Amino acid sequence: MYQFSLDAYISLLVLSIEKSPACQNLEDRIIALNDYHTYSVYRYGENLILKYHYQNMIINCQQSSSESCVYVLKLYTSLTVVSLGTDR
Repeated sequence: MYQFSLDAYISLLVLSIEKSPACQNLEDRIIALNDYHTYSVYRYGENLILKYHYQNMIINCQQSSSESCVYVLKLYTSLTVVSLGTDR
């Protein structure tokens, strides 16, 4: 099971409040905040999972220079750059 700390969640919530679109209507604001925060939690969790699996791949590939290890590590690196470079 993947999990992260309460401090990390609170930080993510504060960022979601700051970055989500402002609305005049309270109901619209709640919807916008909920949508933004749901997506932020998804992206945060996705990054944690990728980092966890990447660390395991590095440990497994350190003793091997097979083409499949090199390919997987290059693929992960390109996905991480795209993922981290996309800010909502």
